Amino acid sequence: MLRKGILVIGLLMIATGMASGQVVETLTGSLRASGGVSVGPDGFIYVADYGDNLSPAQGTNIYRVGFDGEATLFATGLSGASGNTIDAEGNLYQSNIALGVISKITPDGTVSTFSTGHSGPVGVAINSKGEVFVANCGNNTIRRVTPSGGSELFASGGGLNCPNGLTVDENDNLYTCNFSGGTGLVLRISPDGQVSTVTRITGGNNGHLTYANGKLYVVDRSGNRIFEVRLNGGQTLIAGTGVRGKADGPALQASLSLPNGISATVTGDTLVFNDAVPITGSNFDVLNPIVVRMVTGVNGGAPTSHERTSDRPEGFDLAPNYPNPFNPVTAIRYELDRAQSITLAIYDIQGRLIRTLVDGFRPEGVQDVVWEGVDNEGQAVSSGMYIYRLQGEGHQRTRNMMLVK
Repeated sequence: MLRKGILVIGLLMIATGMASGQVVETLTGSLRASGGVSVGPDGFIYVADYGDNLSPAQGTNIYRVGFDGEATLFATGLSGASGNTIDAEGNLYQSNIALGVISKITPDGTVSTFSTGHSGPVGVAINSKGEVFVANCGNNTIRRVTPSGGSELFASGGGLNCPNGLTVDENDNLYTCNFSGGTGLVLRISPDGQVSTVTRITGGNNGHLTYANGKLYVVDRSGNRIFEVRLNGGQTLIAGTGVRGKADGPALQASLSLPNGISATVTGDTLVFNDAVPITGSNFDVLNPIVVRMVTGVNGGAPTSHERTSDRPEGFDLAPNYPNPFNPVTAIRYELDRAQSITLAIYDIQGRLIRTLVDGFRPEGVQDVVWEGVDNEGQAVSSGMYIYRLQGEGHQRTRNMMLVK
């Protein structure tokens, strides 16, 4: 199944009364990429190949996928490539579940060993201090990567049972979900390593999870669904009927087939996940091939400009900043089709708010704003990729920029 045309999806949303609701769409044709999924600061989706079966895990490749559906080989030489994450410089950290190591893959696709001493590593997450954490399915632990490239125990017990995906919030709490044990638990690990239960997903056998919009988005792999989980434990089904299938369309009418990896775009309006092509067979022995799919309209707004353009009103625009790269001052130009209340804000690639440049009512027309490379407290920010987002009444636009010191 190839990606449907933008116009077709737009008409479908209108016809079903879901102009701002969630819609599932298939992006790619078949790939052998059954592992983790991460959206990078460059706007590409990085999908790992765990392998064809749960055991042995033999997948070796990472694919880079554009929102136009084009997929290319990005890196190879992995061994059971499972969960992954991306840092502020665009380096990808990839679990190798078969070898018990974490690889670091530079933006040009060069692979090297980053951390050893893991047991069945899956999910990987990076906190605000740049510390790397790994969910170890093999011994039911969360481990922290040491400066020497080894690893140390960070958390255990508390209901951890083959922790699978791993994500982090703006307060450096980690979140994981259990693959084994039939409990379906979603767990929080505090910055001091204490484990507590957030909620239980009734389908059990969970896939990965991601954090965006102040919420968790959790893959119920065996239940063929995706849930939104609030940090107080409340949960809402946002995609999937619970019956295996490959139907696109309104998210609660769309069918999924053993979804696994998941990642959110930085603005949180789109979730990207991989999904098995077969719709029959064992939950554990039918992993490849997959397709990459997405859920749009997740945060109640229109998808961002690098993902969709069909809803773009004439005169509502966000231009590339200039200069780019910059140090430390850059100018941002935006255009409004009418007077309205807007926000224009800067985020890091983990989606944390860095600086609010505009927040309030602005007139119609073209306007310029300068960012001086400081946060909301007036402190200079570090080099790296940043995202700036213009959000108006029913529309939003997002672009990337690079601060180089």
